[in-house]
Amino acid sequence: MTETAPAPYDGLDEAKTLLRSIRAATLATLQPDGFPLATLTTLATDYDGSPILLLSQLAAHTKNLDADSRCALLLAQGGKGDPLAHPRLSLVGVACKVTDAAARKHLRRRFLNRNPKAALYADFGDFAFWRMDIAQAHLNGGFAKAANYSFAQIRTNPVDGLNEVENQLLADLNADNARQPRALALAAGEADGPWRATGLDGGGLDLACGDRTARTHLPEGLAHLSGLKMTKR
Repeated sequence: MTETAPAPYDGLDEAKTLLRSIRAATLATLQPDGFPLATLTTLATDYDGSPILLLSQLAAHTKNLDADSRCALLLAQGGKGDPLAHPRLSLVGVACKVTDAAARKHLRRRFLNRNPKAALYADFGDFAFWRMDIAQAHLNGGFAKAANYSFAQIRTNPVDGLNEVENQLLADLNADNARQPRALALAAGEADGPWRATGLDGGGLDLACGDRTARTHLPEGLAHLSGLKMTKR
């Protein structure tokens, strides 16, 4: 009897969700002696999904990146039970410090919407925003679930004009005691709480409730009201 081979694991949607919903990750950089260094960092994402990092020049990982821009990020969901049963996403690529004033302003806004407590030190002289260009992504969705993706596969197509109106759209969503973000989080199966909208892109909406995060589809009518052309995730 011939056994049928199992179908390949299709975790693309899960990979995209992890990329957008995890706000703290392990950052691996290369030290001058060639050995890797793993540290913890917070992150946000740009419109296309590229990770945004806020790093201090005093940190060892920043000095490593100055010498060798190659790096990796591990985004782990975590949860109860065996940690290896929960999905995680590994990203490899290069990180570049952003020095252009307009680009820095854009990344600052995206990052602080996601990590508001970072406003305490984001403008310190030794801190700078970095953007990671992803070369490859490896998803482990749990036992016997693994897949590799290129950045082209997990990338979100940017939306023209979104940068100019995103903050106003988020403010509109968070108005009236943020009832709409709360309803969207509950519809996505999240626990109740004071959810707020923190980021919008061409593929979905980022939500936060204290230390919890969630990712959901775009609200109906949001693209129409803003005059933007968006696609659902």
